[in-house]
Amino acid sequence: MVKGVTFAIYQLAVVGEIGSESHVTLNVVGAVYADKSMSIKTKFTSVAQKYFNSMVVREDFQNNTSVAIGNINSWVAIVTENTITELVGPDSVTPSTKLLLVNAIYFKGSWAAPFNKFQTEPSSFYIDSNNSITVSMMHKKGKFLYYDNQQLNSQILAMDYQGKTTRLLIILPKEIDGLASLEKSFSCLNDLHLDRLNNTYVNASIPKFEISYSKDFSSTLQKLGMLAAFTPGADFSHISNYSDIFISSVLQKAYLKVDEAGTEAAAVSAVMMLRSSLNLTPDKMVQFNMDHPFLFLLQHISTKTIIFHGRVIRPSLA
Repeated sequence: MVKGVTFAIYQLAVVGEIGSESHVTLNVVGAVYADKSMSIKTKFTSVAQKYFNSMVVREDFQNNTSVAIGNINSWVAIVTENTITELVGPDSVTPSTKLLLVNAIYFKGSWAAPFNKFQTEPSSFYIDSNNSITVSMMHKKGKFLYYDNQQLNSQILAMDYQGKTTRLLIILPKEIDGLASLEKSFSCLNDLHLDRLNNTYVNASIPKFEISYSKDFSSTLQKLGMLAAFTPGADFSHISNYSDIFISSVLQKAYLKVDEAGTEAAAVSAVMMLRSSLNLTPDKMVQFNMDHPFLFLLQHISTKTIIFHGRVIRPSLA
């Protein structure tokens, strides 16, 4: 089997299962943009389309760079429902660009039990022990899947989306300045002990937040030892007979929004070459006050696949 195909088949199966839910949208698509002057091997084109849901598109990078940039960004905007409208620009795509690999993921889910907008109110969010900002804080009392993880000195809350195939996991440090310590202790999903989540009465206060993130991972990947792919003479013979192509940059842009209705998220990456019931009464209600930095995971429940993950240090006032 072609390298990477096993993961691709698994990925497409997860996407298909989530996509079958009428209240949840998950799109994972890709595109390979190649300069008109470059020959692409038929086998690569076939594998990209069949296993990675990636189309191969020809662009004239050399003579019509601005048009190519416009076409790429238009496609990104379409597949991410306009949450990401610009991935590349003149600084990343130039007349010397020969190949551009783009991967996009878009998720939109409505809460199984939405928040009441009339209960949302301005509240303080502590960036650290000494500084705070004002955010729009959502409030809800009810049964949640919850676990007090003493090993991580954190509280974990799970909120299902409609259809209950996906959920948002919130990992909240007990200390205002506890995020750094949490991240050092949290090395894998097993550390969360999600099997210990129990139905618990919780008084939850959760900030609305919106995240936009952009990064070039080129230097990070090279520091991790991926050097050859970034230098002339790199072996990409499985893609093309061209012997002088190499990776010039690895870009990623991400967007995530959480509000009373649910979550909308998108991420796009580009490689430039060049988851025991406990019944509690309300008087034993647990307080879950997200008024300081936290981690979040967007998870497909049955396969335990993490679709998105990140940290929130300074929520936007949505």
